[in-house]
Order: sequence, then structure tokens, then C-alpha cells
Amino acid sequence: MSTTTAPAPRSATPPRGTQLPAPGAELALVMPRAAGLRLAAAERLVRALPGLLGDGLLGVELRFSPAGTFTALARVVGAGPAERQRLAFWCARAGARSLVLGDLPERERSAFKGDLARCRQSVAAEPEAIAAEARRLFTAAGAPPGRPDDDAAPELQLEVGAAEWSGVRWEPGRRELFVAGPLAPPEGDELPLRLRLPGAPDLRARARVAAVRTAGQAGPGAPAGFTLAILDAGSEVLSALDRHAAGGEAAFEKRRAHPRYAVRAPARVRARGLEAAWPTGSAGGGGAPRFVVENLSLGGAFVRTGERLAPGSAVEVACTLPTGDSLLLDAEVVFSDARGMGLRWKLDARAEEELASAVARTAARPRRALVVDDDALSRQMLTDALQQTGFDVLCAEDGDSALRVLSEELLSLDLLVADLCMPGMDGERLLDTIRRAGGEADLPIVVVSGRLEDGLQARLEGQGADAVLGKELGPRLIAQAVGAVLERRRAARPG
Repeated sequence: MSTTTAPAPRSATPPRGTQLPAPGAELALVMPRAAGLRLAAAERLVRALPGLLGDGLLGVELRFSPAGTFTALARVVGAGPAERQRLAFWCARAGARSLVLGDLPERERSAFKGDLARCRQSVAAEPEAIAAEARRLFTAAGAPPGRPDDDAAPELQLEVGAAEWSGVRWEPGRRELFVAGPLAPPEGDELPLRLRLPGAPDLRARARVAAVRTAGQAGPGAPAGFTLAILDAGSEVLSALDRHAAGGEAAFEKRRAHPRYAVRAPARVRARGLEAAWPTGSAGGGGAPRFVVENLSLGGAFVRTGERLAPGSAVEVACTLPTGDSLLLDAEVVFSDARGMGLRWKLDARAEEELASAVARTAARPRRALVVDDDALSRQMLTDALQQTGFDVLCAEDGDSALRVLSEELLSLDLLVADLCMPGMDGERLLDTIRRAGGEADLPIVVVSGRLEDGLQARLEGQGADAVLGKELGPRLIAQAVGAVLERRRAARPG
């Protein structure tokens, strides 16, 4: 078994005038919707490129577009399968895509390079130069303050209760942690591990990738993923894993080869051979989406819909995930029931690779919250508390501006926290607009108030609030309480 670690960052570049070898590959990183914590994750990823790619890195080109898409191009020589695997894994963890430009069709490759050529900044491969330019670029783009000032390898963050946690299994006797997922770092890599616990400080350890099971090697009860040997961990880490992680891979469902991840993604579904009799619009009654992808895996998906197709029917599914990934995939109907249709993917090699990357980003995506409060200090304090528990946070200063954010970001949100007393549209009217007028039942909503008058909690919960909390709890305890709200929602979800 290999015991190598990720290559250490270089400290210097060749002297001026030295002729560099021709690039062996051009590796691209693309992150749409780059804002907030995603910007901080992208910066750390760029700063870590010398360590991830090793001595083959010749230089990088960085670009941040006005539309909010971050792009980097790493020119490398001698990038083998391990380097590409490592980069793909850490890109997915950060919410970015990794591409090998040489693998793209000529038209796509030319379009990508043409787009990168506008407003780009070239940087030498020297770690200090990359770090300085990354700090300048991401600060200008609005990355939050307090980002790490180092170029260490990115952390593997595992959050108890998040979507990915359902694929985590712990073998205490061997001190091995299995993490299910379609992408993995190379066997032998060492990496920092951060364990995020509800209502408690983060715990840290170091681990080595002891084994990797690819998607091609996966089977029922044995999903794709990687096993971490815990190397350097205190008793708190081991105790937390004992309490929160399921015991061993035997705990996986025997009939499933791939973990499923909850999503909400409106879709278009085309029934092959039945187009004339199949609904062409994407909206059903009342303007609600006709098709919604509700869970996703490497093997298939469940689509909520009132339409029916017989098992064995061939369909084409088009959707955009909360991560920003756009998918166009062929599938076969395996069952239909009152809630919708279960699909099994029918993919070629390239589509499988694109789906694996999208599923990896879905699994690792941080939960996203919208905080609505007219008081700037209260809004910022709650934002900080939620970010410390792993949330990516959007903000709005009143109900009207919250509705504008919801119109664009609803399906990427996992939580709404709204102040009750606000000028204009207050929290109660916002709640009523979302639940009754908008018909949105899936988004968890928590209302906070400076005064919990008699009957207020019952009234708001009757209108659809998942919880009503007093501001006297303080931001930290409110952040902990909303975690419990999401856990209740998750436990009540069908299937």
C-alpha cells in the first residue's frame, strides 16, 4: 500500500530566462455562483495548487467574471492520474469543477480559453506569488474577512447531520473512517480532517487515505468512497466518532450501491417515443414545477411528478442542481407511484464522469441559509454564528428584499431565519406569503422575535413556521436551535 503524501509546495521558480518545458496538460477550475464562503473555499484551493500538483506546476491564470464565476487555469507538466484525481476531489469539495482542457471538444476548449483571456491575471508557479494574487483577487471579489493566511492543503470537513454524513461509517477497532462518495483523493495522501458537531466546537485530526473504492468497484452495500486511517486525533475526536458515526460499512443498505442525496431541482423530462402525448410545459397546476428531482445518486434519481410512465420507459432528464451544475442525462423508469417516478441512469463514459463530479459537489455542499433582519448588527451576529456552524449565509434587510432573494435562490436554500418585527413586510407577512401565497412547503422557516407574546408561537406555527425563537437566546444558541429544526425535517422526509 502506498504511503506517499501530497507533494509539498515549492519555494521557488526557475531563474528569469530559463526555458520552461511545454505544458503536459492544462487543468481548469470553474466555480459558478462564487460568493461568501464559496469564495473563501476557492481562495484556499488556489493557494494550495502548488502542494496539490507538485513540481509539475508551471503557472496559473486567474479570472473572476462580473457574473460571479471564478475560473483558474493551471499549466502543468507531468500531471499524472494521481494529480488529476487529487485536483478533481478537492475542487468538488470546494464546489468547483475541474476540467482537463485537452479532453474537451475543440469548440468547447476554444470557447473556454477565449473567455479566460478576458480580464485574466497570469501568475508564476511560486507559492508566494499565487497566494498574494489570490488574496488580492478574492478580497476584491468580496470574500469574507478572517480567511486563512497559508497555502496548506484544504481541510476535509465532515459535518454531523449534513447530507454527506449518511455515507460516513466508523470502525473504532481499526480507527478507520469510511466516507462514501464518487470522488476520492489518491491512496496514500495525508490530509487534515475537521469534524463539525452540532452545538460544539470543531474537532481536528490528521488522516491518511488507506484505501479507495471506485464507482466501477462499487456494489450493493459497498458504495464508492475512501477509507481514512486516523493518524493524529485526541480522545474528543474518537469519542465524537463513537457517538455520531454509524458502525462500519455493514450499516449500509445491502440493496443499494450508491448513497442518495436530497436535492430540489425543477426538471424537464422528455419521454422518448411519446413526445406527442407527453406534456411539453415545465410548470404544472398553480405554476408549480411539473417535475422536481428530489434525490440524486450515481445510480439514478427520484422525480416528483403527477405524470406516469410504465417501468422500462426511456426518458431524457434536464435539470440544474442547487450547486449550479446543469445535467442532461438519459434514464430508464424503474417504478412509478403516487409521488412520482424512480429512474435509473443510462450513461456513456463522459456523462458518468460529469455526473460523478456533480454528485460529489452535491454531497459536500454546505447548507445555505437566508437571514432576514432590519437591524444590521443583529443580522451580522446571526450570520457569523451560522457560518461558524458550517452554513453559507445570504442576507436581506426586510421582507421585500427577502422575496427578491428567494425568487432567485429558493431551490439552493436549506433554511430561512426571519426577524418578526421589521418595517414594511414583517416576518409574519413574509411567512404567510411564502407558505400560503407562494405554496412553498419544503423550505424550513424559523421566526425570531425580541418578545414572545402569549399565543405568538402557536399562531406562527399554525401559519407554517418550523420554530419560533426568542432573541434573548443569543445568536449562538439560535444557530444551534435551527440545526435541530433541520434534523427534524430530515428525519421526517419520506424515504
